[in-house]
Amino acid sequence: MVFVEVKKSKTHERAATRISSTQQLRIMTTAAEYLTRLPMGQLTESRFDVALVDQYGSLKILENAIGHD
Repeated sequence: MVFVEVKKSKTHERAATRISSTQQLRIMTTAAEYLTRLPMGQLTESRFDVALVDQYGSLKILENAIGHD
């Protein structure tokens, strides 16, 4: 299961700075609630990616970007 947060700004770098710790917590909490509805629950293999979109529509995916220090 892949959960993806999408952020858009003028550059990929600026878009990445728009993900606050509060948003990360919200994403992880929502994902945890969703996973409880699946057959394997919290044991379901999952990751949190970030999709960064710049002003030209160029996309950059950061795998496992949330939930790791």
